[in-house]
Amino acid sequence: MSWFSRINRKPEAKHDQEQDEEKGGFCEYTLLRVRPTRGLPGDLAESEQSEKFLAARADIEVKLLQPDRRPPEDAPLFWALLAHRGPITVQLPDSSQGCLLVFSSPIRAEDYRRALLATDSAKRAMGELGFLSSSPSEFVEMLSDLRQSPGIEQLALDRCPRCEAFTSVGSDVHSAEDAVRIWAIFKATELARTELYGSYALAAARRGEFEVARDVALELVGHVTPEDPRAHSLLGKVGIALGDKTLVQEATDWLRWLGNEEAIQDMEAFEQSAERRF
Repeated sequence: MSWFSRINRKPEAKHDQEQDEEKGGFCEYTLLRVRPTRGLPGDLAESEQSEKFLAARADIEVKLLQPDRRPPEDAPLFWALLAHRGPITVQLPDSSQGCLLVFSSPIRAEDYRRALLATDSAKRAMGELGFLSSSPSEFVEMLSDLRQSPGIEQLALDRCPRCEAFTSVGSDVHSAEDAVRIWAIFKATELARTELYGSYALAAARRGEFEVARDVALELVGHVTPEDPRAHSLLGKVGIALGDKTLVQEATDWLRWLGNEEAIQDMEAFEQSAERRF
């Protein structure tokens, strides 16, 4: 197989500090581990089904495919978890079809691994997992190879490890352009949900509804994307308002791991401020 560009055993952090060996360099919210799903407020759930949200998502997709924002076809865009037998796949519910799991970043892949594949039984079955990155062109080649295996007919991008249901598409992707288009479809949904959830959580914090803000921001981090520093910054500030030192420290750890020292400094200034405006 010549379709992979590199294989790593751990995702790359964006800072150079020595990482905690127990965490393997990856951060985690205790509240998410204890309670992975918190649900959404009714009005937020309704907004996610609205025509306004769908239109915003469609507009983002169009913008992602414009020449100035379109990802290059020869740079890494997809990451897979690689076991000793090949890329990780799952069987679709009520179907004999297999589904390839791919991710839009090594952070998303690591989040999935830690949430679902870090048990002793999984390690014995799969061995040490690697992270395999592919450009759109390499991804097409990989799918062509995998379709030779019986039953691998679907793929899912950025499957949430904390949800049972997920969206998949056919694996009959025949060009780098098709691969980028699939990426844009999934990524547009992620970005639209990030803005919707983030705006809702921020508004709740500004109203003094700190528990609501915390829970929605945790839904954002746990079910939409862990890569937006604004969510971690908000969680840190909400933790300060609630007097939750663990939440503050974990938000700080995430921001430091993402390499966003500016957001950490902003949190520190927030804590020292008499007004504490969100």
